[in-house]
Amino acid sequence: MALFGGHYNRKPRQFEYRPLYYDPEKEERERRRRLMKLRKDMEEAAEEDAQDLESEEEQTRAGDIIRRKFRADREFRAEMERQRKRKNMRTIALIFILSLAMIWILNNAM
Repeated sequence: MALFGGHYNRKPRQFEYRPLYYDPEKEERERRRRLMKLRKDMEEAAEEDAQDLESEEEQTRAGDIIRRKFRADREFRAEMERQRKRKNMRTIALIFILSLAMIWILNNAM
């Protein structure tokens, strides 16, 4: 009948730990050391952040780099357009001179 009733319930074991040697002064020293280390780490991090900001000021922002690339591309395309126009003008001038030469040769040959 014990299977159905469940009258035997074990209680969970309790965890009760009491340190044998507790030194409040040592705890306070360790707490102060942790605080000092934390402050030192924070100061170092602040110095690194300041150095990073200085180096970022020396460098350009990402948007400036992109704008500079677009500007260089636009200038390159403008230069290519000027060169193409010069070549076209030379070709037109050459065709004009050759046609004048042909007209002169044909008029003098008759």
